[in-house]
Amino acid sequence: MTAEVHVRVLGIDAPDVPNDGCPNGVEFEKTVTDWVEKTYPVGKLVRLENVQRGAFAGRVVADIKRFRSDRWLSLADELLARKYAVEWKLGQSTPPWCLLAPE
Repeated sequence: MTAEVHVRVLGIDAPDVPNDGCPNGVEFEKTVTDWVEKTYPVGKLVRLENVQRGAFAGRVVADIKRFRSDRWLSLADELLARKYAVEWKLGQSTPPWCLLAPE
């Protein structure tokens, strides 16, 4: 069985929409998006854990993991390690991506 589900990564915030007010925001968002699309391409087998109903209809929030060699890797952990995301909890304000994007 196959299903298409929109998933937000649990526990992090990452740039996912270009920000015209941030000089390097568009390039930073593209860098992050390109890395995710290369590492987690459409059709790649992933594991969803801690699945929760999202705030928007048709979307869930979950830990997303991919299998590599001998273990499952967390997308959130990979993004945090590359400084492509910051830890985030529900209700927390959006981080100032202009300060986080490389110059």
